[in-house]
Amino acid sequence: MEVALTWISPQFEAITGSKQSSLRDWAQHINGAAAVIKLRGPEQIQTPVGRRMMITVTSSLLITCIYRAVPLPIHMQEYMEEALRIVETPDPSFRIQEIMMRFATLRSDIVHKRITDPWKILNQALDLDAVLLKISSDPPPGWAFETIYTDTNTDIVYNGQYHLYYDYWMAQIWNALRTLRIMLNETIRSVLLAGFSARPPVFTGTQHTAQFQISTDTIYSLQADILYSVPQHLNIFPEPAGFRDHGVASMRLHKLMDEFSAVRMSGGSFLIWPLWFVGIVDVATDEMKGFVVRNLKNIAATMGIQQAAVLAKVVEDQSEIKEWKQEED
Repeated sequence: MEVALTWISPQFEAITGSKQSSLRDWAQHINGAAAVIKLRGPEQIQTPVGRRMMITVTSSLLITCIYRAVPLPIHMQEYMEEALRIVETPDPSFRIQEIMMRFATLRSDIVHKRITDPWKILNQALDLDAVLLKISSDPPPGWAFETIYTDTNTDIVYNGQYHLYYDYWMAQIWNALRTLRIMLNETIRSVLLAGFSARPPVFTGTQHTAQFQISTDTIYSLQADILYSVPQHLNIFPEPAGFRDHGVASMRLHKLMDEFSAVRMSGGSFLIWPLWFVGIVDVATDEMKGFVVRNLKNIAATMGIQQAAVLAKVVEDQSEIKEWKQEED
């Protein structure tokens, strides 16, 4: 019990903090968890629980690495690569983690000008995105989700629809994939824009202008998909259109409500980072930003996760997380 409390206490303080310093505390907590993962050794990934812990901790660590444009620490990279070797057939969530790790390195190389060739940047980003596109286009068993259309007017429903997933873990994995694809397609758009405006232009083919539009459309679609995950994360399932005429749908929704009610705070903590990210993407619309801010503030008010209020302020001001920038400096 003492070990469990040692784990929970700093995590609780990090997510309930109401200042940007709580984001620094959260990052430090994740760094500590990563050290524990390293000490436990590669045998932990032989079990599904161990693999989930590895993925969750590394994903959280990668949030700060990518934001600060630094690669995942080398010992964590080596551990991840060893994990991929041990698991002969890695499940797609492991592949997503691997691509996220490689993107962190690519972003760091771009920002710090270790890679400057626009063709190399474009090709690497396209290759990484192709792996994720394949996973999302042909999802493995158990990854399916449903789209529910509703006439209910509520702040938690975006564009009159929301997604139903098998569980919170699967919703989290999908949002990780979407967030990563958004970052990759932002990178693709940025390098193409720079190439278009160069003198002489670097990219002149019609396939490049087509790719620019594809990446733009992809970002908007993925942003919306993340916003569609809000109701399930908050354990609120608005009535579908024609709800009272579909007894099966009614029974299924009530079953989901019973199953998820005990882990509502976990759903909120899983949601705040994808929501924040949707709101800070360059192409985010005012409608998206407003939806993000309202729901982050709602999570803070109803679940006590005050870190969500900090992130809402970042989106409102379109500012940076200064604590992470200071850590980088």
